Amino acid sequence: MLLLINPNWTRLATVRRRANVIPVAAPSVDFDVVVVGARCAGAATALLLARRGLRVLAIDRGRYGSDTVSTHALMRAGVVQLSRWGVLEGIKAAGTPVVRSTSFHYGDEVVAVQIKPQHDIDGLYGPRRTVIDRLLVDAAQQAGASIMFETQLVDLVRADDGRVSGVRLKDGHDRERQVSADLVIGADGVHSTVARLVGSEPYRTGRHATGVVFSYFSGAEFDGYHWYYNPGVSAGAIPLQMLVPARRPVSQPASTTRRICRPRRLMPSCSASTRWSWNASSPVPV
Repeated sequence: MLLLINPNWTRLATVRRRANVIPVAAPSVDFDVVVVGARCAGAATALLLARRGLRVLAIDRGRYGSDTVSTHALMRAGVVQLSRWGVLEGIKAAGTPVVRSTSFHYGDEVVAVQIKPQHDIDGLYGPRRTVIDRLLVDAAQQAGASIMFETQLVDLVRADDGRVSGVRLKDGHDRERQVSADLVIGADGVHSTVARLVGSEPYRTGRHATGVVFSYFSGAEFDGYHWYYNPGVSAGAIPLQMLVPARRPVSQPASTTRRICRPRRLMPSCSASTRWSWNASSPVPV
């Protein structure tokens, strides 16, 4: 996450919250903080800042509640934070199954780890992004933050001395507006527009010769998280709630897809129906 801080920012906890709707005709609106990106990182940041009394605007180029590729599996630290923020109950109510064990499969050897209840939390969870992102956005709005979807960051606004003093935005109807802010936070992912606009250089990069197949399947009889490791190939199985129709697998690069899609060798403990689903050319609808 990239923070662009204006040294003149002095109104931390004494400001009054504004309504979470921005008039379309408003040419410029003042906020204490603008968060670029309103998914897990951005929405959570907006939530916490709004709860401290700051005037917060979060924007995202996507649609409210839209899906995105994700590993889903939360570890204990993430579940603890969601509980502290008051979001965990919504994840449970959405039908997300509790995970009480994690199993690591190394060939025929299985190492099973039981997840013990701690901090009034009964286990781990793997929520769909259509659930967790929406809940975090809703909580941020309830705290007083303004959220704008289908809105892109066009440019950063700078003061005469070069410091960032706001943003220029474009909505889904190609209407532009300028928003001033004491602090701009970039939470817009690995290809961050904020990082590009400030000329931030990558300080560590990595290349991996691998392919990934990602999709959802019904009839998979998994209890808890399962992680499988064999020479040259690995896989993970995460129990999720069934919410939306499954999509065709996303693979990159295509030449490695066939190798990855051989769970009979990788996951011999799976049921026949589950193995068939993983070997199908398209996912079973859920």
